Amino acid sequence: MVELFEKPIVAAWLRAIDTFPTDRARVDRAAVRTALARLSRRHVVGIFPEGGIRDGDRSVLAGAPPKPGTATIAQLANAPLVPCAIIGTDRLYDLKMWLPLRRVRVWIAFGEPIFAPDEMSKPDARAFLERALSEAFQALFAELREHFALSAGDLPQPPARRKGKVDA
Repeated sequence: MVELFEKPIVAAWLRAIDTFPTDRARVDRAAVRTALARLSRRHVVGIFPEGGIRDGDRSVLAGAPPKPGTATIAQLANAPLVPCAIIGTDRLYDLKMWLPLRRVRVWIAFGEPIFAPDEMSKPDARAFLERALSEAFQALFAELREHFALSAGDLPQPPARRKGKVDA
């Protein structure tokens, strides 16, 4: 998020851990070029296809469509999409969770790499990647819920609810 790079100290730390800003409000050509350059050097590029933390029906985990840029970048770079579901990061909105001796449970699952078949046209390949990615997110979410017996309180919540400003 480009907003996180506004404070110089935070921006320096983010760049030190090899992140780069992206403007979620528009097609950010500089961010796309950076991602493609890194992928051409066979580096991993993590993309959050929701554009932020989403809960309920707004989440790709519940079947909401991922933003199309993810499939486009993978297609342009001829790189696979490796789906990853992360549950529990929304708990970090609570500042108490950052205190010493506090632990936040986070669950992570990775899916198999997704490639578009070579014989597909570019638009069909992009649609295939978006559909396969969406299905993979839903499958990973179901796997996490079942394997760890996650309760409704473990699942993604809106920031206001996690901050205690909205009733459950």
